[in-house]
Amino acid sequence: MFANDVAVLAQLENLQKQLDYHKNCDILTGLNNRQIFYEKVSRLLNSNAEKIMICVDIEKFSFINSIYGIKIGDKILCSIAGSLQKKFMEPEYVLSRMAGDVFAIFTSADNEKKTIESIFEIFAALSVPMEVVPAIGICPSDEAATANFLYDGAVMALRSVKKNYFKHVAYFNNATRKKCRKHKSCSTIPIKHWQRASLNFIFNLNVI
Repeated sequence: MFANDVAVLAQLENLQKQLDYHKNCDILTGLNNRQIFYEKVSRLLNSNAEKIMICVDIEKFSFINSIYGIKIGDKILCSIAGSLQKKFMEPEYVLSRMAGDVFAIFTSADNEKKTIESIFEIFAALSVPMEVVPAIGICPSDEAATANFLYDGAVMALRSVKKNYFKHVAYFNNATRKKCRKHKSCSTIPIKHWQRASLNFIFNLNVI
């Protein structure tokens, strides 16, 4: 009877671990899901150190899915996720697959340059039959920033360089209120943040 009880407890423990995994992790890639990512970022924002949110989007990913199929697309996502996870480990980084082909990285502002360089290296090293290029948006933190605001700012920045062959990285900084309203691409950013919102573009890594 004792042996059976131990076996049942082991099964229940394993089941709980699986439930926790599905609650906290993206099913496809195993990275933090959006909810747990926001929770971790919110805790880190309480520190005094300057932080940055970096969002990475795969250029023409819908085209990849259409030409090569969803299975190949999923393999590319998993490959990128695996490489990002090996490179950007907690507690120095918080990493997530936020939606579709969008990944988010939260870290110290001191890590900015090496993080961007590593992202390009990861994409360049992919073993796939086509060129896969990232669009990258960066949003620095400040005393009033929330996890949601930083993510929205970084996403808006990367959208500004999507489908652009000459620019792959953009910052969300100070004075792009008109651009935001025109394209309606940051609807979840609180009104109080609009005054300090803008985009500054980077043409290549040499000027980072």
